[in-house]
Amino acid sequence: ALSVSHCFSRKMGVSGVDTVQVEHAKTEDPSRQQISADENEEVAKRLANSGGSFTILQATPEDVDILARAEEEWMKFFSRPDAEKKTYAGKGGRGGPTDSLMLWGNGYSVYRAVRHQFHVVLGDADAQQWPSEEARRLALELAERMKRHCTGVLSKLAPEVERRRSETEAEDGDPSVLDIFWYPNADAENSVSGGNMSDHVDPGLLTIEAPSCVPGLDCFDGRDWVAVEQPEYATRGQLIMFCGEDLEISSGKVVRATRHRVSRPKAGSGGGGGAGPPPPC
Repeated sequence: ALSVSHCFSRKMGVSGVDTVQVEHAKTEDPSRQQISADENEEVAKRLANSGGSFTILQATPEDVDILARAEEEWMKFFSRPDAEKKTYAGKGGRGGPTDSLMLWGNGYSVYRAVRHQFHVVLGDADAQQWPSEEARRLALELAERMKRHCTGVLSKLAPEVERRRSETEAEDGDPSVLDIFWYPNADAENSVSGGNMSDHVDPGLLTIEAPSCVPGLDCFDGRDWVAVEQPEYATRGQLIMFCGEDLEISSGKVVRATRHRVSRPKAGSGGGGGAGPPPPC
């Protein structure tokens, strides 16, 4: 699972599961397609009217291509021996042009053998060692594309928030983060309340992520938990966007932060049952 969190100084949603069908607007460079301003406005309206859950939008063909290549490259890293992966842990501390970016937890980490993670603060992306130059290139290209989706929606949903965020980024560096997760889904006794990650809200503005090849993300829609990575909701080639705590605060609680969690796949769902390499997507 790969996610990009669009932040203020430290990740927007729609009640239900309406899919925003996107006709990709071509720029002068046909190799760089992006979602149009009208489509960003449509997504923003759905988020503003939702009360805070999640929305699903169609990825561009370029997003899909880069995601596939990034997943393949990062699977190579997570398949390495644990002792080798641990050498890619960051040193933490502060970074960026004014030393205001928090780098704690950057690089590789593992939580109780349940969750393996590679965390990057985009404003100081080389503060930790990368597994390979190709892993770095694909991750940062993907992060930039996902960030553009978030910026486009936020500029329609909360223009003043986006303006202040942009000014802060120009001065202090980009606090947005890229997180790449691997959940082995082994029958480990160290699971978090029977799952891979307990329910929480993200601390920033927007989170955008691609559905994992093994469904696990659940979002709370105000009434029930929704398994948003199941095919009836989001499929490969789509993106899931939801809101964080900073957006809730800055919007005066008009938009609520999205509670979400990562569940373990049910038996027979293709989630794996051992601690070996990630399954092919």
